[in-house]
Amino acid sequence: MRTTLRLFLIVGMASLITTATYFGLVLALLPILQRPSLPRLVQVPLLVVVVLTPVGLADWWIFRRLRTNYAARTARAAAIAFGVFTPVSLGVAFPLSPIVGAYSEGLAGYPVFGFLGAFVGVAIIAALLSFVPCAFTLWIARHDGGPHQAQ
Repeated sequence: MRTTLRLFLIVGMASLITTATYFGLVLALLPILQRPSLPRLVQVPLLVVVVLTPVGLADWWIFRRLRTNYAARTARAAAIAFGVFTPVSLGVAFPLSPIVGAYSEGLAGYPVFGFLGAFVGVAIIAALLSFVPCAFTLWIARHDGGPHQAQ
């Protein structure tokens, strides 16, 4: 398999992992976070867990998958690029997800497909937007290991 296609599949799967973890954590913790009597001392750690866990899990997964074909330094650089650019790609994907969800609900005719379409739309848009920084980082990391570096 070509390395570009393999990288796209890895980034796509990591985006799916990130999106599923975000959706799962939000759906699981929403009743807890919506309580008006919940103190800030509990809200802040829960929000930190909700924000950092999905990206950290996907970063670890990308590093493990890329480690089979690349050096640890190169795989780590791509995983860091994914972790840095995933909030940006999700920031673009979440506002666009109702459009994808509405189209999928309209085509299928059942309301449940609106939620599924929005979920898949977020994962696909995040994968497309996260692929470019990861590919660029891998390209730089592979071409930067020349003789000009001090070991």
